[in-house]
Amino acid sequence: MLIAKNAGLSHAEKSDAKDPMEQICIEIEDVYIDGFAQNQVIPEDMHPVIALGDDFELAAAGFQYLRKHFQDPDLSDICSQVLSMIFALLQQKVLQHSQVNSPKKNAAGQNLSLLIVYVDQHYREKLRIRDLAKQFYMSEGHLSRQFKKKTGYTVNEYILSKRMGEAQRLLLFEQKDLKEIAALCGYEDVQYFYHVFRKTANYTPVEFREKYH
Repeated sequence: MLIAKNAGLSHAEKSDAKDPMEQICIEIEDVYIDGFAQNQVIPEDMHPVIALGDDFELAAAGFQYLRKHFQDPDLSDICSQVLSMIFALLQQKVLQHSQVNSPKKNAAGQNLSLLIVYVDQHYREKLRIRDLAKQFYMSEGHLSRQFKKKTGYTVNEYILSKRMGEAQRLLLFEQKDLKEIAALCGYEDVQYFYHVFRKTANYTPVEFREKYH
């Protein structure tokens, strides 16, 4: 799978502790693609988890090469070419998405796409399904079913994944105490945040920071 995220969106990917997945993450700035805003690589209505199919082995080899050699100045030109190849694969998937999602089909899913964007922007707040359903003109049942179908998560699971992803980012890249991190992730109760983080990450926040910093 390839996960493509536009700038400004937090994210978290789940990995089974018994069968962990390898993740190679590349953050790129100053991306300009025709038809998109700066640092936008996929349309807002496109799901960020992209199945590569027969192109998976090629993309995986490219990411492995970048991981090993991106700091080698003698190989910078090759790394640029490998990155361009990965972008070409992504653009192919974006084109396929645009062809499949005709204006009629887009209109049918527009509210759901807007809902997901809204949750991405407000996941730190207290969001209730009944309020979201009313705001986006859906029944609670329809919202829950379509959200699960689109994202693979229930609404609450999705919100939790966003919060825990942000918590992990703050623990690794910011020198903030647990109380501040909890508040930034939408938790007023530090002990509850501690409990939820330990349950989802299999480490306490302190253990996670010490292990992966």
